[in-house]
Amino acid sequence: MGRSKTGIKRKKIEVGDLTAAAENVLRNEISVREGARTYNVSRSSLSLHILTHRRYGAEKFAYQASNAVRKVFSDTEEIALVEYLITAAKWNYGRGTKISTPESWETEKKAGNQWFRCFKAGYKDRLSLRKPQVTSLSRMTAFNKEHVKLFFSKLTDKYSRYSLQPTCIHEPSTVTAEREVKQVGRFGESGINVTLIACGSAAGVFIPSLFVFLLVYIKSHMLKNALGGSTGAANKSGWSNSDISFNFFYPE
Repeated sequence: MGRSKTGIKRKKIEVGDLTAAAENVLRNEISVREGARTYNVSRSSLSLHILTHRRYGAEKFAYQASNAVRKVFSDTEEIALVEYLITAAKWNYGRGTKISTPESWETEKKAGNQWFRCFKAGYKDRLSLRKPQVTSLSRMTAFNKEHVKLFFSKLTDKYSRYSLQPTCIHEPSTVTAEREVKQVGRFGESGINVTLIACGSAAGVFIPSLFVFLLVYIKSHMLKNALGGSTGAANKSGWSNSDISFNFFYPE
């Protein structure tokens, strides 16, 4: 028979009831059988914890799980591991389950799938398996508290400078459409894009720009109010090509 992945279903021990029953038994106020019946706990579990307490001679009874001696990590080490996993995920270096391990771990059955399932179940309120999204380093470092604060400060300045009100934001009016359709579109031409070719250096030296229009022939009035020395070109696709780029760097 294959090994169970979920384990044997046992009744969960109520630590508070077990502790109260054990303390009353240790004070000789009630018997073990009566304490188990009064606090609705297992008599065998109660007897085992009382015997363990008397064996070590502790001053005050403290509940300790029976599987604590077989734990791979202590509670402090597990919390440190959880904090490491969360911190690594925040910095886009999250750790997965498919990592290289020593061969002895496989032989001695250490830190296998069953251990990870139990570890994740113990911290299910903090850990989960997620599929990461590819994020560049520049995007990750650019989104920080200072940049967000700078964005909203500039946005507030623009609101106050131009007296922008909520009524300035125009949303399309509602239309009648079929129910349960997630998206309803509406045609609207946004205009024709003009390709701009510009070149400059860190010293502030630049070459006058070149505008590529979605036309067959270029006309002079299209460069009105453009930067001095700017030139224009026409292309049926609206994009640059090898001839236009060559003429930009080596004008006739």
